[in-house]
Amino acid sequence: MSHSMKYARGRSRRGRVELSMTPMIDVVFLLLVFFVLALKPQDILSALPVSRPATKGPPSDLQLPRIVVGVDGYKIAGRYMRLSDLRRRLARIRRTSDGVQLVIACEPQARHDTLIQLLDTCAHLNITDISLFSM
Repeated sequence: MSHSMKYARGRSRRGRVELSMTPMIDVVFLLLVFFVLALKPQDILSALPVSRPATKGPPSDLQLPRIVVGVDGYKIAGRYMRLSDLRRRLARIRRTSDGVQLVIACEPQARHDTLIQLLDTCAHLNITDISLFSM
């Protein structure tokens, strides 16, 4: 066997076979790039199991759709209320409804203690199903 033939097969000087990892790593990275680019986001989203809660029927007229915590206090259906009036209304809703669901929207300029007083009132009335977001 000629000297050039030994190196053409990938043998080292000691006679061991050397396997270069560079082409294998290149192929792995090319496959990775291919699969990332070929994957569509909707493929992932369509496979996610999502269960949505069932509707509970028409809301009662006593249920509050949204309480807005603003600079000037509390607003329900576009009308401002004092905390004492709001507390009485929430207590009445709590007595007449099985479960009270509140949505509280906070204006950016609203005072922090105004929101805390409303949340304390809800906790005192044992209203725990509250969605809170900022406007």
